[in-house]
Amino acid sequence: MFQYSEMSKAEALSLAKDEIKRADHLMFVSLKYTRTVDVIKSLIDRMINALDMCMIAVAEHLKEKGKIDSVPKTPGLRIEMLRKKKKNDELTELIDFYLLLKKINKAEFTRYKEFRRRVKMIIQLDGEEMDIDLDLVQEYYAKTKEFIPFIEELVH
Repeated sequence: MFQYSEMSKAEALSLAKDEIKRADHLMFVSLKYTRTVDVIKSLIDRMINALDMCMIAVAEHLKEKGKIDSVPKTPGLRIEMLRKKKKNDELTELIDFYLLLKKINKAEFTRYKEFRRRVKMIIQLDGEEMDIDLDLVQEYYAKTKEFIPFIEELVH
């Protein structure tokens, strides 16, 4: 998890892209060869970090435009501020997806069929069992990757 400090929107976007590069390696190299829940958790961490940097970029953009005085230091406050200041369906989708990944990351989990194609991280989410398998992780990864160009366009 990144600790927020003053940065420009370009720096935040650059950090988001760096996180996606690291996630690329986890997705297409580490996960391919190891197939463990630890790699799935690391991949989810990288996606969370990338999305957090995207939200920082939007907040910095709002600060540059004079719509806010300062960028909130915590993710929760940034989310609250973005929901109020920037009414955008895609940004709301990004925030909701980010919150889902955070819930998944914090949930208690069990491991299923590690080192095999059908490796799963089984979690309890809102009272229901949810399987986080390779296909779902790949879908989440693709969705995370799609947000980067959207945020770049939004802040430029």
